[in-house]
Amino acid sequence: MQSILFIGSDVGARNYKLDAWVAEKGIRVSDVYRIANNDSVKISQIRSLTSYLYKKPLSSTHRVAVVYEAEKLTIPAQNAFLKLLEEPPKTAYILLGARNKLALLPTIVSRCLVINTPITKHVLKCKDEIEKLLENMEIKAIFENAESFGKNKETAEEYLHELLFYLQDSFLTGRGVELEKHANLAKQVNLSLRMLSVNVNPRQILENLFL
Repeated sequence: MQSILFIGSDVGARNYKLDAWVAEKGIRVSDVYRIANNDSVKISQIRSLTSYLYKKPLSSTHRVAVVYEAEKLTIPAQNAFLKLLEEPPKTAYILLGARNKLALLPTIVSRCLVINTPITKHVLKCKDEIEKLLENMEIKAIFENAESFGKNKETAEEYLHELLFYLQDSFLTGRGVELEKHANLAKQVNLSLRMLSVNVNPRQILENLFL
């Protein structure tokens, strides 16, 4: 099944499952198209997403589209999305997240593998280090962080994914007072993951991320 719908009221847990699925498939950041709107998702965005998916993957076997809050798709956008689901590219995966199936057209739901996401709390292994660093971005702390998590590519990649989850959860749930700053940092994390995929030094990536 190329199209999967994750259902659950716990936004953080649902988003973690979406990102974890992409990571488990080994899809590189350069081949992932994400839509995480705070307001409605319009038909123009779905057209851009469709165009993206029909292009050849850059560095993975497939391209992936992730719509974190599919219930925010407008009706015209849902109709456009339905056309994509009816004839998806062979080298594409399509992931949707929603609070419940009733928010979507039945024809969209019927074309997806539905996975229920239980209410849970993802335990971040690096949560304490992440929160400490975000509160105090002094040069010493930045270099200590890079030394600790930049020992190799695998450790750095795991840390960046955890940091991205923390920032996305903060942004989508409205936690914290520096949402714009966190949103900008999330973009830099995605760029860092892309750099890591082309074998840039892990420690250097983590140092530059916060400088």
